[in-house]
Parts: sequence; structure tokens; C-alpha cells
Amino acid sequence: MRRAVTANFPLLFEKIQHNDKMDQEKYTQFLIEFTKEALDNSDGSTQGASNYLSGKKKPGLLASKEKKEAFYRARKIFAEMRDRHLWLVLKALGLKEDDVK
Repeated sequence: MRRAVTANFPLLFEKIQHNDKMDQEKYTQFLIEFTKEALDNSDGSTQGASNYLSGKKKPGLLASKEKKEAFYRARKIFAEMRDRHLWLVLKALGLKEDDVK
């Protein structure tokens, strides 16, 4: 009996995994939103934006997957590249300077 249950488990996991796709447009929109917010609430430098994002509360349990992933990505990139130029950080995020102005 136990073998039959574990044999079906990978099939169930695959179905869940394939149904949970992320909307790329929403993700990019949230990424731009978090980047603008971080730059507006800091001195405009990457170090200030990194400090702001590290102190910001993470999205709640009911937030969309796109919003959570965008927040974690922005926080990670700004933290790793806090001593680099802003245009380089934006390029790593896949954004342009016109997107955040």
C-alpha cells in the first residue's frame, strides 16, 4: 500500500508545479515599483536603496507570487551590488534608467 502512495506523489507534485506559472509583466511591474520606491525613500544611491529594502517588511502571505519574487530579487541585487553604479544595478535587474524615473 505504501508503495502505491509514494509512486503517485511525483505526478501530483508535477501538476502543482506546472499550474503555478508566474506572469512576467506583473513581475516586471512590481520590480519597477520596488526599485522606484527604494530610490525615492533613500538618497538615490544604490547603498541607500539597499538599506531601505533590507529594512522594508516583506510582502504578506496573501501577496501574489510575482510581488514576492520581485521584492526578493530587488533586495538581493541591491544588497549584492550596493557599491556599484545605479545603471549597473538596473541592468542586472533587467531595467532601464527610464523605467525608474
